[in-house]
Amino acid sequence: MMTRARQYLLFSLGIGLVLAASLFAFFGSASKSGAAAGTPRLEVGANASPPQWYSRNRVYANLVLGNIWQQWEPSKPVWIDTPLTELDENGWIKATAPDRKMFRSLNHPSFTVGKTNITCRYDGKAKVRLPGVASVQSVKSAPGKLTFDWNVTKTWPEVAGSIDNVFLVFEEIDALDPIRNVDCRETDLDRAARFAPSYLRSFQGFTTIRYLGLQNTNYNETVTWATRKLPASSILPSQGGTPIEDIIQLSNETNTNPWVLLPWNSDEAYIRNFAVLMRDGLKPGLKVYVEMSNEVWNKGFQAARQAEREGLAAKLSDDPFEAQMKRYAQRSVEALKIWTEVFGAKRDRLVRVVAAQHAGPRTSRIILAAPGVQEYADALATAPYFGHELTDAPADLTLDGAFELLEVGLDTTIKQILTNRATA
Repeated sequence: MMTRARQYLLFSLGIGLVLAASLFAFFGSASKSGAAAGTPRLEVGANASPPQWYSRNRVYANLVLGNIWQQWEPSKPVWIDTPLTELDENGWIKATAPDRKMFRSLNHPSFTVGKTNITCRYDGKAKVRLPGVASVQSVKSAPGKLTFDWNVTKTWPEVAGSIDNVFLVFEEIDALDPIRNVDCRETDLDRAARFAPSYLRSFQGFTTIRYLGLQNTNYNETVTWATRKLPASSILPSQGGTPIEDIIQLSNETNTNPWVLLPWNSDEAYIRNFAVLMRDGLKPGLKVYVEMSNEVWNKGFQAARQAEREGLAAKLSDDPFEAQMKRYAQRSVEALKIWTEVFGAKRDRLVRVVAAQHAGPRTSRIILAAPGVQEYADALATAPYFGHELTDAPADLTLDGAFELLEVGLDTTIKQILTNRATA
């Protein structure tokens, strides 16, 4: 029975990845090229999540990136986020009260048990310390430099929430020479490396990376070209997510096609300049998928609710959902038209995506019938899911019963795939 369970789990995971990454119902020129090439090669992609110290998700070689400055507030007393007024344009300390204690939490260097020697380098003058955590050993300090052994004794799921966190604390910060350019990484790791080697390896076997999490897409931030984050920033990802330059570098280093999402509230200059960077920065052989926002049919997200308001205000329909979807189609065409112009003769390296709800065929019909979509979009993408059939299952459900429910759910999902494909 356990053998069957493991086999089914692997099958389910494999099918889930294939469905989520490869369901592109092409139309227009894309369908013609696909037909000429015969049966397309199976391609599998993955969403990229942002760095998070509390979940051990590491993206960058520098262990402080992905986190923010926090400081001790004696009047509370509690740790609070450091006000932006005390940070420079790149998120480093520029001014602070003499009694301020400021810290950055470090991302975990790996998921493995054992010791890792870490070297932290920084500019500026301050007293630096690592709070008394059992995982920190052999600390050595010198001006502008700190080394220590990070001894991880347990990994997930053993830790059950306690993950041997390490915090880098700065005290008695010199107001004339404040702390900046902090870099913590394995002592033997190339100081020029931008991304963690383990993160780069995690994309082996994938052909596409979708930058949903790294771009902070679901936060629906207002981003301009002047306010976007640059690689020099120490606070990533925020204000439009990880820098576009990082997306390009990560795609080039992993040899994967980037799937980027445009912020709903971005202006024309941002959309156009984004396209120029992608066109000129990606190495030959890679193509870019581009999509307006994420799940704009899903009112759980701010962009979807905004699309409904804008669609009704523009009188695109008296029906709220139809107005929402027509506004999404309209906004998509606006952005995709710009990217089409920018890519010009390199149009074959661009895949213009509109996205619909997998289980809601009406969504696809509204979007694809909207003006301009058939001219400026190449692919319809949906997100097939199965397995939620177990959510309301009785407590005494047997393993065989669970398999039966999963098989029913998988059959339903495949039928929905065929429906969406036929619509496209």
